[in-house]
Amino acid sequence: MPGIARLRRQAIVLAILTAVIGTIEAVAALAIGVASGSPSLTGFGAESALKAAAALVIAWELGGEWTARQERLALRALALGFMGVSAYAATAAGTAVVRGDDADTGGLALAVAVVGTIAFPVLAVCKHRIGRAMGSRTVVSDARKTWLYAALSASVLFGLLLDMAAGWWWADPAAGGVIAAVAAREGVSEWRSARSQGQHTEPRLHKPGAKV
Repeated sequence: MPGIARLRRQAIVLAILTAVIGTIEAVAALAIGVASGSPSLTGFGAESALKAAAALVIAWELGGEWTARQERLALRALALGFMGVSAYAATAAGTAVVRGDDADTGGLALAVAVVGTIAFPVLAVCKHRIGRAMGSRTVVSDARKTWLYAALSASVLFGLLLDMAAGWWWADPAAGGVIAAVAAREGVSEWRSARSQGQHTEPRLHKPGAKV
């Protein structure tokens, strides 16, 4: 079995890959979403930016020592960001439904959603395997979130396909509603994680690879 140090390095690489993919998704989805007026893509892009930030927090935690206060602040910032994305995605989706807006997204939007739909399941499996080998609840929890990211990409892809192939314009804002629900869930999860860290009265240092 690989040593803990090697497993930790592998977990950091996977977190960084998640951040890179999330950043690419964010830039592309936001650009296409704003240009086309797609609530699902704009919400997806904003959520992807926070996804990348969350992955970097994991890499930071695994790669070095930091205080409990720093961790609480990072988690609270992420929580507020996810809640903001949820509110925006829900509002944009609701507005699109009321107006009957039909977004013209094109093939590039499909490509963006396909990337996450394919890449995130692979990353999730690898993270789960490494997390179990390390005995790290942080990495195993991150694997579960990565499965959620994969499902989110798939829902956006499905909505875009229905809109483009069948002319179901409402499928795009429906996918935006799914993004709003997922972002709200992530926001609550990160806030609870921050509260659990707040139970520590003194600053502490994470030992890389330790159980959390």
